Amino acid sequence: MDELSCRCATFITNVLDRDNDAVSYAARHGVYFSRMLSPIGRNALFCCLRYGILLKTLHLLRKMLFVDMFGILSLLMLFILHDVY
Repeated sequence: MDELSCRCATFITNVLDRDNDAVSYAARHGVYFSRMLSPIGRNALFCCLRYGILLKTLHLLRKMLFVDMFGILSLLMLFILHDVY
């Protein structure tokens, strides 16, 4: 599921940063304004809710997952174990 979320975040970020005004406008509208009526908006929201990040920081998710997908999970486990003991 992490691989799918990573690919989805990458696609959304790439589409939002397109040079083509029509493509970036349609993507921005779907992600930021008609989120639940648009497949791209629902996918963006899913990625943000899954990893607990804000929508405006979705581009950071792409970089974090590509750089070290399993490092984040191990870091979370470390925090959980630290809180338990």
